[in-house]
Amino acid sequence: MSEVEKKFAPGIKKLAPEVEKLAPAAMMGAGILSRYVPGILGKMGQWKAILAVLGVLAVLAFTVFRSCSFSLPSMKTTPVQALPSVLRIASSCQKYDSNGAYKCVVEPDSAVLLGGLTGGQALTYYVQVDPSDRLNATIARWRSAGGLVLADSTAFLEIGPSQTVWYANTHTGFHLETGTFVSQASARTFLLRTGLIV
Repeated sequence: MSEVEKKFAPGIKKLAPEVEKLAPAAMMGAGILSRYVPGILGKMGQWKAILAVLGVLAVLAFTVFRSCSFSLPSMKTTPVQALPSVLRIASSCQKYDSNGAYKCVVEPDSAVLLGGLTGGQALTYYVQVDPSDRLNATIARWRSAGGLVLADSTAFLEIGPSQTVWYANTHTGFHLETGTFVSQASARTFLLRTGLIV
């Protein structure tokens, strides 16, 4: 599988059920077009009929992409529900403060930490959703700490100077801060295992 296929495979997989739902409407539209296009061709001339058909197809395409857009996860759910499934399943989380932060713990014997990523200690991390101004201030603070920045676009990802992981999604406001790993390599392994980085 090529890099492009890997990048778009999850989105295409999500899109397939939506396309299946819209298939009957598309078939009905095709039936209507096949019934009326010959008459339109006779009355309007070929080029006008082609424009009409293209217009109908454009409306159908707009409807499909609007209902099946590759949007980021909605933050109407809790920050815990927005976690990658591997990490969510491995964690026990509880509400931490009135700002909507959650404190989560991964036990040291979890497969996520296999190989002593945290030196045999449980991993504590915090997740939260913030408005863009507060999230931007958080990311600016992380940048100024001088860690290793691994991504800096829609997703911001940094391994801090004390081998912590800082992750933020600038579209949704979701962000995560972990406790300490034994090394940068351990932090990277955690990121790969949990799907926070590919």
